[in-house]
Amino acid sequence: RMGWSPQPKEPHTHAMLRGLVIGMAAKFQHSATLEEATRRFKQYTQGDKEAIHPDLRGGVFSAVLITGDDAELDALIKLYNEETAQDTKVLLLSAMGACRKPSVVTRALQFTLSDAVRTQDAMYVLASAAVNPVGRRLVWTFFKDNWSVMHARYQSGLLMKRCVGICTDAFASEADAQEVEEFFLSDQCKEANVGRIVAQACEQIRANSLWLAKDANLVNEWIKSQ
Repeated sequence: RMGWSPQPKEPHTHAMLRGLVIGMAAKFQHSATLEEATRRFKQYTQGDKEAIHPDLRGGVFSAVLITGDDAELDALIKLYNEETAQDTKVLLLSAMGACRKPSVVTRALQFTLSDAVRTQDAMYVLASAAVNPVGRRLVWTFFKDNWSVMHARYQSGLLMKRCVGICTDAFASEADAQEVEEFFLSDQCKEANVGRIVAQACEQIRANSLWLAKDANLVNEWIKSQ
């Protein structure tokens, strides 16, 4: 009903809904949506920038990578390197962590360490991987493995708070909270002034754990009833 292109005199809310519906359909791997997204993306990479309406680019970029591989990530990186508009570069970065293959997600995360990506923009790749079930643990591992770079980049300010939050907000067990605490108490982190940031992150993890313990069964029952 919404289609892939704006209609004359349609309400502005339709444009927002169209992007949301296409993005969610792709996330749940709706075959027709993925096929159309792939077709339009191919046209886009061949120079037809009208193939994907600006309102849909973020959703289409992510859709292509959800079922894609290294080739699709390479295509996004190529587009990113050639793009001059910052808003489109952000959309491309925000799609790079969407792949369901761990090796491709890892490559996307490694790309954030390159000179091609501004330090503040690396967060977009981390965030897209963190909401990907395949990438959730990979982001935290990447953060730990590259702690010296992360600390040098973000120190103990708002960007470090955001980075730690992105890497841990989806965790939901006491074991996760303890792992995060133990990492930041390790010798490699002893010079970092991030105590408050870590405390807030672990508080969120434990709140997630409590929510699961209280409501997970109810949510599962509701889903099964639909």
